[in-house]
Amino acid sequence: MYHGQKIRAENYTLIPMYKPDAYDDNPDLLRVIAMDYAGLKARPYLQRAEGDYTLATKAGWPSMSNDRFAVDTETTGLDLKSELLGASFSDSPGAGVYIEGRLLRHMDHVPDHATMHHAKFDLGILDSNGIVRVDDWNDVDDTMLLAYCMNRKPLGLKSLAAQELHVEMTKFADVAEDETLEGVDLEEVKEYAGADADMTLRLWGHLWKQAVMRERRLYETIEKPLPRIMAKAQLAGVHVNVPYFEKMSADLEKWLKDQLTTMRKLEGCRGLELEVLTSPSQLAKFLTALLKRHVANTERFALEKLERLHPVMPLLLDFRSKYKLKTAFVDSILALQRDGLVFPDFNQTGTGTGRWSCSKPNMQQLPKRTDKTIREGFIAPPGFQVASLDNSQIDLRSLAYLSQDEELNRIFKEDLDVHDETAALAAKTKTPVDKAHAFMDAYWAKHEGVRLWIDQTHRGLQDTGYVETAYGRRRYIPKVYTGERGAALREGQNMPVQGTSGDVLKLQLAAVAPVCVPFSQVHDELDFYVPEGKRGVEMTKELKRLMEAVECPFPLKVDAAMGPNLGHMEKLEKKVKR
Repeated sequence: MYHGQKIRAENYTLIPMYKPDAYDDNPDLLRVIAMDYAGLKARPYLQRAEGDYTLATKAGWPSMSNDRFAVDTETTGLDLKSELLGASFSDSPGAGVYIEGRLLRHMDHVPDHATMHHAKFDLGILDSNGIVRVDDWNDVDDTMLLAYCMNRKPLGLKSLAAQELHVEMTKFADVAEDETLEGVDLEEVKEYAGADADMTLRLWGHLWKQAVMRERRLYETIEKPLPRIMAKAQLAGVHVNVPYFEKMSADLEKWLKDQLTTMRKLEGCRGLELEVLTSPSQLAKFLTALLKRHVANTERFALEKLERLHPVMPLLLDFRSKYKLKTAFVDSILALQRDGLVFPDFNQTGTGTGRWSCSKPNMQQLPKRTDKTIREGFIAPPGFQVASLDNSQIDLRSLAYLSQDEELNRIFKEDLDVHDETAALAAKTKTPVDKAHAFMDAYWAKHEGVRLWIDQTHRGLQDTGYVETAYGRRRYIPKVYTGERGAALREGQNMPVQGTSGDVLKLQLAAVAPVCVPFSQVHDELDFYVPEGKRGVEMTKELKRLMEAVECPFPLKVDAAMGPNLGHMEKLEKKVKR
């Protein structure tokens, strides 16, 4: 929902605005508000979603009279293994048909130009319920992804229908019983589901007409190919070593108890409890009393600055790190696994930078350097091995291209490692290597090319309200015109770098899919199951070639490694020499 947009309903008019009182801090805000209202037309009242929605009475897939049609599924849950209750179809605005799941059958052929809203979900549901395999679809468009490329918010079908089509759709909660349509009268389901397909079809036509060339290109080249790939990856799952994680959980539980006992023996720490260590407010209060200084921030980086003030501090930091490892990863994986598999939920629109996100479990945030033992629990199935292909220093490569900094580009042109440069700098300045990365941040900020680019990016953000990746993905940051200007500027200089890297990863995902669909993405790496032996080595070499060959304005370097699990890996070069 955007600042200044008028949304009229039956008995109210809503005009979202960004902190009107911020004008006191930033007089330029008045100019921005005036620009928003210039030529703004009054929006009509929201109309109720209405159409000729019918209920199919015979088995089979419906025949579509037009090349493009919309499809939407109704299920018993929100994961891709949920049971299909039925599906609705629409091939013309104002029309729709709902077919119960028991009446759907395999299709002889898949029509061209199907449209869905959140296609990954619908594709996965139809596949897992044996209706249509993901690979059988010829061409699938996704209204949610197109809206994402156009910076529309929020991305839900009903919200977009209200904002773009001025149509008020029936809420799921007004129809569903116990968070599912199971057991609901079919006449009600028919109207609700029929409107979903109808509005998806209408929304596609409306958004495509509104989209500018940059947004269409972003959608077609980067976002559109991915729902089918992500659906396949999510359905396949990730193999986990359950006994390994069970032992790891028990060992961590014992270690945490022993560590807590050790900490309580230190001066002033007798009353230290688990609840205190896991609650930011209680921990801040405890440390304020213990250290006799005000402590407000309990993030790790803030507590590390207090490490020398009391013997408990390093122990406390270690405790919290291990506690997070156990609760957020190990125990979460054990709770989510089914027969030795977890099925991470990949979200293509989950971030403002364009990177995709992952949850249940969050594979992207697996500890990579601080605790590699957890990675050993992610194993290859029998007859396969894990291949990990990591984009070497991709954020810095993105920064080098965007800033055109001569020194940074020289390092990559000569195939040097910035981390090695960090160590060299550390030696010259007598800075410990493990502390040198903070020094490097300051070094690059002072370097002319990067500094000029940061200044230029800040000015552009303040002038236009947005920043952009190398591929044209925009992110609007309206808080740059409010009292949060400092945070907005930091966000603005990070997004083009991280967003460009994210766009590259999405292009790579599409490029490798014909050879092998990855089972996960961790940080900047894609992970695959490849056959054991020479065939797996050759496949890994091809995956590396494809990832380095995607359309990118700067050279990419992908480091490949192979092994029985994500923790024990051997570089591809060593495998090839054997």
